[in-house]
Amino acid sequence: MSLRAQLLRTIATAPSELSDATPRVVAYLRGQFTPTGGARGRGRPNAPADLYYTAFALQALCGLLGPTAPDGVGQAAALTGGPESLLGYLRSFQDGDGLDLVHLSSLIRCWACIGFPEDDPDLPARLRERVEHFRTADGAFRRERDAGEATVYDCFLAQGAMEDLACPPDPAPILALLESARTADGAYANAPGLAVAGTAATAAAVALLCDVRDSCEAAGATGSRNPSSNGAPTGSAADSAAVAPALASALAPALAPALDSGTVAQRIDAGVRWLRERQDASGGWCAHPLLPAADLLSTGTALFALRWAGADLGACREGALDFLDALWDRRGAFRGHLADDDVDCEYTFYALLALGALHDERAE
Repeated sequence: MSLRAQLLRTIATAPSELSDATPRVVAYLRGQFTPTGGARGRGRPNAPADLYYTAFALQALCGLLGPTAPDGVGQAAALTGGPESLLGYLRSFQDGDGLDLVHLSSLIRCWACIGFPEDDPDLPARLRERVEHFRTADGAFRRERDAGEATVYDCFLAQGAMEDLACPPDPAPILALLESARTADGAYANAPGLAVAGTAATAAAVALLCDVRDSCEAAGATGSRNPSSNGAPTGSAADSAAVAPALASALAPALAPALDSGTVAQRIDAGVRWLRERQDASGGWCAHPLLPAADLLSTGTALFALRWAGADLGACREGALDFLDALWDRRGAFRGHLADDDVDCEYTFYALLALGALHDERAE
């Protein structure tokens, strides 16, 4: 299962915790789309459209509502109510020339949520070429095209983007980057050379390792050795069932030089232990061990990684739900932390991710 599929699958269970507040959240997210087509950025009610926030709004809606139409125009209409303006907004970025990796991966994720345009079948290949521009000399990924070092977060973005394009990257350089960013306590800093781990970086690393684990298990179960697809999806978004065999066949031959499957499992377990120990008295997670206040991004990513890793969340569930409840806003959205007065699509996405991760299937 791809990173995007896992994110959407987790959000899809959030309504079990939201209950009758779900329609209000959907209405808030739909209300963030501007007449120009994209979702508003953070800061003020009339903020202009922002590609980064558009990706969060679309993912949240796609997770809550699911695929409801067979084509991109229909899916955009089902999610936002304004298909033409959204499609025009995304088309305005063309093949992402000039975007950094964060915004390029946002553009790719938006198209993946509604379906790549059928009238531009070469767009996925051009987007894939753009992602490749962000590789470092050792094969990992960095934020800016011509400057900076590779980071865990940038590798997470690139892995997700390439999976959305049905062409997962060689995992060996990413696994090597994770090893070099691993801290003495078994967690992960965002970049090699940093002594103190961060919550989001550790959550991203655990998610990447879970992606490797699941793909290798799929390869073992199916005996897949088909070449990784050189094509990319057109029309509807790539289905995780179509991406998984390509990812598995790409991962299996390249895994051994970096980490064997047993070591991957050990790394996941160590990351899980570190994340579970970081829940604070408020019920949330702080971005960094030296920071005093929990925030929604750190909480959402930590719970998502723990859930994907298969950790038992029973002991942290009630505290986390209390923390999320304290961040709920009657507008149908969530604030980023207890001292925050604003709401936006990004933090609402992370709240949905946290709520979905906390969903207790045993209660059904």
